[in-house]
Amino acid sequence: MIQVPTPPHFDETNPFHKIEIKDIMTVTEKKTLCMNPGPIAFEKDVLDAFAHEGISHVDPYFIDVFGNTLENLRKPLVVTGSGTLGWDMVASNLLEVGDDVLVINTGRPFIPSFLLCLPYLMTYLGYFGDHFGDCLTQYGATVTHLRSPVVGSRPSVADLTKILSTTQFKAVTITHVDTSTGVLASVADYTAAIRAAQPDALVIVDSVCALGGEELRMKAWDVDVVLTGSQKCLGVPAGLSILVIRPRALKVHEKLSAAKPKYYCDWTNWLAIMKNYEARRPSYFATPAVNHVLALHKCTKDLATFRI
Repeated sequence: MIQVPTPPHFDETNPFHKIEIKDIMTVTEKKTLCMNPGPIAFEKDVLDAFAHEGISHVDPYFIDVFGNTLENLRKPLVVTGSGTLGWDMVASNLLEVGDDVLVINTGRPFIPSFLLCLPYLMTYLGYFGDHFGDCLTQYGATVTHLRSPVVGSRPSVADLTKILSTTQFKAVTITHVDTSTGVLASVADYTAAIRAAQPDALVIVDSVCALGGEELRMKAWDVDVVLTGSQKCLGVPAGLSILVIRPRALKVHEKLSAAKPKYYCDWTNWLAIMKNYEARRPSYFATPAVNHVLALHKCTKDLATFRI
C-alpha cells in the first residue's frame, strides 16, 4: 500500500486541516506491463501528485502550480477534456463552412464503416486521421484525405506537393504518430512543402501520441497549432486537452470569433483564463481538472531533466 503524501501547504494548526490525508485514502500498488497501443505506465511521483487531496481551483497553492505549469509548457491552453477535444477546438475556432482542409493520413484507402466493427481493421487505417477528418466534416469543412499507399507507410512529400497544386487549402492536418499503426509522420518535411506551395495555409499537428517522445520544433518548422492529450508521452492520466497556438492561427480565430457561436470551445474564453493563472490571479470559466494539473506540473518538471 502507498500512502498519499501530505500536501505541501498542509497546516496542522488550521482546524480545517486536522484530518490526516493518509487516514482518508490509500492506493494499492499494482505493476502491470501493458503492451496495448494507447495506455502508458505512470511514474510514481506523478501518481503521488495526482493523489493530492481535493482543493479549490482558486486555492493559492493551485494558482501557483497552474501558473508554473503554463510557464513550463510555454504557453498552451490546458483544458479539461481528452485529446479529441482539441479537434473540436481547431474546427470551431479556425474553420468556416465550405473551407477546404487536407488531412495527411497514414492509412490505406477507404474501408466501409460497417467493417470497423472488426477491431483488427484499426491497424489497417490511419484511424486518427480518419476521425479528425470526420470531426472537421461535422463543422462543415470540405475534407480531402492524402493517404499512404500501403499499411505501415506514410504519404510521400512528392504526393503532398502534387495535391497542394490542385486545391487551395485553408488548413492541413498531420497526425504526428498514429497510435493504431505506429507510423511517424515527417512533420518537418511536410510543413516545408506546405509553406513552399501555400504559405498561408494553417498547419495543424495532432501530436497526442508523440509530443514529448518525438522531435517537434513548432517555431522552427512553422507549425501553427499543436494539440495533444495528457495521457501519452507527458505521462499524466487521461483528462487534459492541451493546445499550443501560434500567431497566424490566433489571427484567424480573432477574425472568426464573433461570426461563429461557441462557448466551451471558444479560445477567447480560455486564453483569458490561462493569462490570469500565469499571472497568479484566481480565475474561473469552467472548473479545471485540479488533480490532473497537479500531476502535469510534476511531469513538466520531470521532462526538463529527461534526455532522449
